[in-house]
Amino acid sequence: MASQGVATDRMFFDYVLNALYGSCGIDMCFSLLRELSANELAIPDGLYISLIDLGTTIGLIERTVYIAYNKECEGYHLSSKQLYALMMRCLSDGKILEFVRTFVLLHQGVPPQTPRVEVEM
Repeated sequence: MASQGVATDRMFFDYVLNALYGSCGIDMCFSLLRELSANELAIPDGLYISLIDLGTTIGLIERTVYIAYNKECEGYHLSSKQLYALMMRCLSDGKILEFVRTFVLLHQGVPPQTPRVEVEM
């Protein structure tokens, strides 16, 4: 898309994901990421940012932590604002534990080549 002059920044993906979420639901938003990955296409940082923000806003914490983990493994960093917002949405002990466990793993050295958890998107 960038090679054809289409911006792949956060603003672009905010519009795309808000339209998908409004018309088709959150599963369609996650399927966009899955389709790019399945076709071995690069996943733009803007898509990660928008999907993490949307998932955090609507409270899909487990899926969003998984996306944030993959973003970090791809070499993109989660902003402090996103990290804080995601952490504040962890309302149960189990969600807090998974959040902390995931990010402790990320910062113990070289990230693994495959995701630690599988979540159906």
